[in-house]
Amino acid sequence: DHSPVGIYFLEGDRFIYVNPALARIFGYTPQEIIGKLDLLDLTHPDDRSLVELKIRQRIRGDVKHVRYEFRGVRKDGEVIFCEALGSRVEHEGRSAIVGTLLDVTGRKRMEEKLWWELGVKSAISEISRTMVALSSSVEEIAEVVLDRARALTGSPHGFASVIDPSTGSDVRLVITEGMKGCSLSIEGKSKAFSKGKDGRYPGLWGHALNTGVPFYTNLPEAHETFKGVPRGHVPIKCFLAVPAILGNKILGQVALANAPQGYTHQDLEAVERLVDLYALAIERERETQALKESEEKYRVLTEASLTGIFIQQDGKYVFVNERFARMHGYEVEEVLGRDYLELVYLGDREMVKSIVSRRLEGEEAPQEYELRRLTKDGRVLWCKMMAVRIQYKGRPAVMGNIVDVSDLKKLEVELRGSLGKLEGILEGTIKAFASAVEKKDPYTAGHQRRVAQLARAMAREMGLSDSQVEGIYMAGLVHDVGKISVPSEILSKPGQLNHTEFEIIKTHPQVGYEILKEIEFPWPVAQIVLQHHERLDGSGYPQGLVNGEILLEARIIAVADVVEAMASHRPYRPALGIEEAMREILQGRGTLYEPQAVDVCVKLFSEGGFRFDE
Repeated sequence: DHSPVGIYFLEGDRFIYVNPALARIFGYTPQEIIGKLDLLDLTHPDDRSLVELKIRQRIRGDVKHVRYEFRGVRKDGEVIFCEALGSRVEHEGRSAIVGTLLDVTGRKRMEEKLWWELGVKSAISEISRTMVALSSSVEEIAEVVLDRARALTGSPHGFASVIDPSTGSDVRLVITEGMKGCSLSIEGKSKAFSKGKDGRYPGLWGHALNTGVPFYTNLPEAHETFKGVPRGHVPIKCFLAVPAILGNKILGQVALANAPQGYTHQDLEAVERLVDLYALAIERERETQALKESEEKYRVLTEASLTGIFIQQDGKYVFVNERFARMHGYEVEEVLGRDYLELVYLGDREMVKSIVSRRLEGEEAPQEYELRRLTKDGRVLWCKMMAVRIQYKGRPAVMGNIVDVSDLKKLEVELRGSLGKLEGILEGTIKAFASAVEKKDPYTAGHQRRVAQLARAMAREMGLSDSQVEGIYMAGLVHDVGKISVPSEILSKPGQLNHTEFEIIKTHPQVGYEILKEIEFPWPVAQIVLQHHERLDGSGYPQGLVNGEILLEARIIAVADVVEAMASHRPYRPALGIEEAMREILQGRGTLYEPQAVDVCVKLFSEGGFRFDE
């Protein structure tokens, strides 16, 4: 009952037991589930066939153990992600299933964020590769930008446009996708639009160009600029537009329409990052046409790049943009003429040297790969490299760009770490609880649960983070686990303890710490258990800590522990009552007990209507 992991017992098509943790995961009480609901009732409709199959496989004996993920539905309708681990057992001569269940929604959200970031980085890499080829036209780059923007947002329709540099106002469509048969489709023909008499671009499509601000709307007909659509135009159900801006110049835009689920801020952020490169592509083409491939002018263009751009020849850097230099902590002048391997991590140099050699020899070599690089101050960066062989001043060279993906690598490491930690917590917690429950006395069980209940309510009232609140609750559930080492005759003695017996009792925080210290909790549970009998003035035990030396979590549990102990029956005395407990903590406020913890505890009982569960 006290496990933080959901535990269930399924017989036939009904739960015959669920613990409070499983009920909380789905927003119910155990009484609302046991005998009334089955696992399919708590399962998202789209995943019921999967869950039903897993149940049948175990009941039939096809498999004994199974572990799988599915989407659950809470009582309030919220969809959550769950991980189930179950085994087939025999119960009163019939097949049944006993298992555990974890809410892994947080992990799934992290994975979704990681996959989204990977999708955006992949799109940026593809656009960058297209831009590296100097022969690529703005139309070719626009096609890649629009294609990836549509894929990332699920948009069936979209267009990319540029502002005609000769007029500074006419908008020319560069590429349209998913709009065959629409009046806006260019299908190989040129199509341009101008500002209205008021000097503004009309309609939804002109709003981002007029304001220079990206936007989206999932209710286009309610938008101030919506004027309907022309005959033959694709109906607009939702709309997103991002202007292509470089410096303070609006160069064009990318617009999308009719994503099935509507648009979000995340969609807008993704398209903005792609359109930044599209703006560079538009500007690059203008500069290229105006200055006839002038290297100096190309340098000006690339200084605004979001990626590091370089050219290496004869083993040395002969061109780098500012972004490349800043990424490594140098000024451009410090990089030029430097051996290209000096900025490569020692362990990756042989790999990079081989790739560059093969590329220059015209042999097959990867155009895109990851490597570690070194900054001026010795930091290691994870980077994605995209490079091609070119002719520079009449001789072979390597030109490429580089993107810092260190944050992405960190996310991957954190994700792997969190998955491992979840498994460690599950196994360690179950072992700790099993050990404690087997040996604890009858008074400790209810006492720990009630202390945890009060401490959690106090922590919430004090405004602590959700993580701290959860950690306090978990520590409260096991704060007296060290009493398993105290002889039962002492724990249950009806009279006052003598000095020796009390000294034995006082060892239980240290014993509890020894039991819990190796378990990989995400909170300092073992330290909280060790310190829950410390007092602000140093009169506590076992270490005699004072004030700030004691964890806040331990100070909160100390107050909850005293209140519950005085309010409850003990072998050596009857219950003293809540009023007497309140007098004790108020009398010791600031000397023995944390003042804020005392104040919120008194408030919970006097104003909040707090009551201990039976």
